[in-house]
Amino acid sequence: MIIKTIKNINTPVGCIVSGVSFRAQRERKGYKINIGEFKGQFIAEDAAIILSDLVLNEDGKIPRGQKYA
Repeated sequence: MIIKTIKNINTPVGCIVSGVSFRAQRERKGYKINIGEFKGQFIAEDAAIILSDLVLNEDGKIPRGQKYA
């Protein structure tokens, strides 16, 4: 899925500013970034919105038989 931050977030890796989009997976009470410099960082559900809840393959492609939301 793709999320977009709506708040500034401080992480051990650095600061994530509002308005940045990430590929992430749903976690309990939030999201976990699964690619890039901030991989593994937790984002609380009130600090981000879902742009697309489409689950992509590791290579970023849509799995066969799955349609856009």
